[in-house]
Amino acid sequence: VVTAMGNSGTSQTYNKLSAPADADSIISVGALDVNETVVNFSSLGPTYDHRIKPEICAPGVAIWHQDTSGSYWFGNGTSYATPLTSSSCVLLRQAFPNATAQQVRRAVMQSGDNRAHPDSSLGWGRLNVYAAALELGDLLRVLNVSVDTAVHICAGMASKYHIKTA
Repeated sequence: VVTAMGNSGTSQTYNKLSAPADADSIISVGALDVNETVVNFSSLGPTYDHRIKPEICAPGVAIWHQDTSGSYWFGNGTSYATPLTSSSCVLLRQAFPNATAQQVRRAVMQSGDNRAHPDSSLGWGRLNVYAAALELGDLLRVLNVSVDTAVHICAGMASKYHIKTA
């Protein structure tokens, strides 16, 4: 489960997260501005029992979207950062279909750039889906296959520990 932190950040009297962002074992998402810093409306942690929230932050300012009338607009909010994160988790599950929800959550958190010192503003850091994928395992992709008088295969492999192409 991926959910928004809420938009009651430092500009509000009550700047804490709202339910369900305080739930255990989910990914709560804070919002980043165009400079990749936590935006002032992004709600803050920790939870009432002192767990660090958010888990991760993603872009949440000037997000181009289509509304129900079919018009296009820029929008701001943790509710814009959340679908970017949830769709990233879907990509991780597609790349690693045997990964559990908790393994995906842990990979997303461990790939954040603030993982060494998570806090109640940025959490474990900025979302990095490629690094999260490498936390889950090696990636192998066939880039090109051609057949003439011989079979030629070009493949790329990425690992948390090394990157090679063959």
